[in-house]
Amino acid sequence: MPETNIRYRKLPGRRRGIGTGSSLWLAPDHLLLVRTRLFREEYKRFYLRDIQAIAMANYPRFYVSTRSLAMLLAWLSAWLFWTVMPPGFAIVWWAVFAIMVGVWLVFSFFFSCRCRLYTAVSNDALPSLYRTWTARKFLEQVRPRIEEAQGRLDANWAEAIEEQAVGPVAAAAAMAPAASAAGVKTYTAACLVLLACLLAGAAVDLLTVRYASMAIAWVFTCLTLVQMASAVYVMIERQRRILGAGMQRVALAALMVQGLVYYVAATTAAFIPTGTFSPNPFSRVMLPQFVLARQIAGGLNIVVALIGLAVILRPADARPPDIIKN
Repeated sequence: MPETNIRYRKLPGRRRGIGTGSSLWLAPDHLLLVRTRLFREEYKRFYLRDIQAIAMANYPRFYVSTRSLAMLLAWLSAWLFWTVMPPGFAIVWWAVFAIMVGVWLVFSFFFSCRCRLYTAVSNDALPSLYRTWTARKFLEQVRPRIEEAQGRLDANWAEAIEEQAVGPVAAAAAMAPAASAAGVKTYTAACLVLLACLLAGAAVDLLTVRYASMAIAWVFTCLTLVQMASAVYVMIERQRRILGAGMQRVALAALMVQGLVYYVAATTAAFIPTGTFSPNPFSRVMLPQFVLARQIAGGLNIVVALIGLAVILRPADARPPDIIKN
């Protein structure tokens, strides 16, 4: 017989990224996880009677959604009207940027989480639940439906499960964290060099933005080369399974910021009339668009460095990386 139409209800949480997305839907007898990758959608069902646990754990998540990108583009678009703005516009402009970055960092550090759904045969992440308030709303709506399908558990169900644990299984569970944590490090010397170069480069950009000399150019060039080399080495260490995935993302973000700055600088230079700068080789660097590019680069490098410090200072998990502690 053909399957009848199923009525789905949208659950809290939706993740929208660049070419990716995720959402959760509730049907009468199952949950539906929808993942989007460009023009492809993937669906996975979790029947309510088969769900064994839904775990949520506080965890820093530095996720940039399409909403955040739209706010950043709106902030950057104000630069087009820079010449007609009042004198104090620059201070307000940078203050708005500092507030946006500060709010994003606070949410990423203190109000982010990871959620996983466990069944007897699967262990799946729920990407759309990356903020704590969204995850709590999701659990409040799903818990009654699971209890209707499976029945309410007794108050002492955890003690009953512990009494039924078998020796070899418990021993294997105790040995798993040590085995998984022994081969992967939180940071290495290359990570520390990368963060030091990011902070030093940001200081050079912001403190010498109104000055230009051969010495500053050499310092900036050396810091850039060391930063790129350390970022590449961090990615190599990740491929060799020496490092975790956190510092690899930081290294990739550092390379993307560096490439974006050079692309913007080269593109802007192509539209500068020849007679607008003096024969001084550093006059081109002192133009307003290049000064602004250096300021933005310094701010982005500070943000990336703070994220890297959060990854390094994050306490190690007490379980294997693919299992979230609760």
